[in-house]
Amino acid sequence: MKKTFSFLLFISILVSCSKEDLSVTSDKEAIMGQLEFLDDFPKTTNSQDEYSPQGIRVRIARPKKDCKKGIGFCRIKSNPNPEIPDPITTLGLEKTLAVHSDSKGNYVQLLFANEVPSELNNTDLLFYIDNDLETKVGEFYYSIKKKTIEADKSLGAFGGYKIYFD
Repeated sequence: MKKTFSFLLFISILVSCSKEDLSVTSDKEAIMGQLEFLDDFPKTTNSQDEYSPQGIRVRIARPKKDCKKGIGFCRIKSNPNPEIPDPITTLGLEKTLAVHSDSKGNYVQLLFANEVPSELNNTDLLFYIDNDLETKVGEFYYSIKKKTIEADKSLGAFGGYKIYFD
């Protein structure tokens, strides 16, 4: 009887701790689901002020989370005929990004539209490429190998991510 009682007490403590961990995780996922990213697709200089048709179309989410949540790219593809993109995008949605270049190579960037909630730490804000991704845009091939990228607070007004192609 004493062993049964001790075992039940142990199990109830484990379940209680697990529920607290799940609550904290789900709270953070809810906060992360509210993150917004600025539009980083340049406008052309024509009189209609339309968006340029070149760019990379990405789904901002993680394959490991059914492409509905999580910070990462679920997929990338060319974007030959974009509609005018929304100026702000949240997780789980598609977005067209401009391809930039610097001395390290070609990259896209995601900039936070607002200040990142203080409840999220650097680990919460890791950006994941869960699988190797690739696409062709015009004559150019772009690929991103599986990796994890830290948020860079020096980008834009509120920080963001610089994701280099391999």
